[in-house]
Amino acid sequence: MGRLLTQDNWDKAREVKNFTDVLHQNLADRLTQAKRGIQEPAVSERRLRVEQLLRQNADPNALDRLGHTALFGAAYEGHPELVEALLKAGAQLDARDEQGFTALIYAANAGHLKVVEALVKAGAQLEPRNERGITACMLAANKGHLKVVEALVKAGAQLDARSEQGFTALMSASNEGHLKVVEALLRAGAQPHLKDVAGKTAFDYAREQGHLQIADVLKHLTGHGQKPPKP
Repeated sequence: MGRLLTQDNWDKAREVKNFTDVLHQNLADRLTQAKRGIQEPAVSERRLRVEQLLRQNADPNALDRLGHTALFGAAYEGHPELVEALLKAGAQLDARDEQGFTALIYAANAGHLKVVEALVKAGAQLEPRNERGITACMLAANKGHLKVVEALVKAGAQLDARSEQGFTALMSASNEGHLKVVEALLRAGAQPHLKDVAGKTAFDYAREQGHLQIADVLKHLTGHGQKPPKP
């Protein structure tokens, strides 16, 4: 049988939910606050309060107005100790929001290595895709989060996973000019010859965006300017 939903348990779940609301404030609002010098609520104090609530059997899977649990907020904001506490309390590791994002995708996109490592250690799916087929590794590569990309690859993430448009992590890093990420992906075995639905390779994106050093690295691997290899 499920946990008895007493008024006390409901109040605790709502407070965990409110904590998630705080963690998911609109980014534009945060930037506005920063410009005005307005200090945000003390997240560390709220974190301690949530940990206390979890010890009192609050529901770790309470949803906020965006359909997120506290785990999403902790992952997005980069609180590995809270992530571990939430998981220990029964938070759903691979829960998805309306866009198909998981806690791992949020953490990877934000570049929170320790959170990514905690989620991977807990057994998070490495290839969850959002509504556009984008993976955690693609987003980390897009943002240039080298250590996160390396951690995901080491854990077994698919190097050449494709989005709905055929985009790969290598294409994403090349398009954004992240040389070290490109080199790391290539060392791990990412395929530079792959093309997306537009018929473009990672080299094409690097060249179009003016990332000449990356384009030069990829040029020698893809044989641009030479006869293409036989199929």
